Amino acid sequence: MSPVKTDAISIDSVISLVNAFAYAEYTGTPFTVYLAISWSKTQDWTDDQISNKQEAFARKLRKWLSARNIPLAYLYTSEIGNKLGINTHVAVHIPFEHFFEFQNVLNSLVPGFNGNHATAKVQDDKWRKQPKYHYHPNQRLGSFKYLLKGIDPDASFNANGTRIKWCEAIGIIPKSQGVIVGRRAGVSHTLGKIARGNAGWIDRTSPAAIAAALTLLPKGKRGAE
Repeated sequence: MSPVKTDAISIDSVISLVNAFAYAEYTGTPFTVYLAISWSKTQDWTDDQISNKQEAFARKLRKWLSARNIPLAYLYTSEIGNKLGINTHVAVHIPFEHFFEFQNVLNSLVPGFNGNHATAKVQDDKWRKQPKYHYHPNQRLGSFKYLLKGIDPDASFNANGTRIKWCEAIGIIPKSQGVIVGRRAGVSHTLGKIARGNAGWIDRTSPAAIAAALTLLPKGKRGAE
């Protein structure tokens, strides 16, 4: 069976990602660290390896988190960028006391790492010029929304006889992110639909509910930490 090729994040995937993000906030495992992995910098890379590479990275990440009794909570989206080539953006829950250690071991968790320390990098704080730890929910939401830019720009729904584009309804500006061979987006099983349902979580699925979940908190509100 040939691997699936996609040129955008489907609306089903967007809904899954948004609910995983909201559920992580609700359960106290918010995505405090955002990072990017440039697969084209890894050993013997070919474009059809992304699903296997992502799974291998996830296994190493789970092992590292488990050894430190850190709850497993992450999601990812993949794209083709001008600077990084084929890359995966990952949002993960890392307690602050493990933040600096995580930065130091990050590249060693990447399958195919060949010594190029630009292979994986934690998102920088553009003002402080240093790796960013996402303390505030609005920081986390802002970085998360960036991961959704690969949304299908043509997906729409009917509202009183009028077709409305999903991207416009939920406030995401779409940007072409190229064709990916393999899984384009995903969440850890701990944040997946089954886990959420077993915990009594009711998924947000309507455009209005998704838009509300992507709305920044009023200034001064801190939300979950």
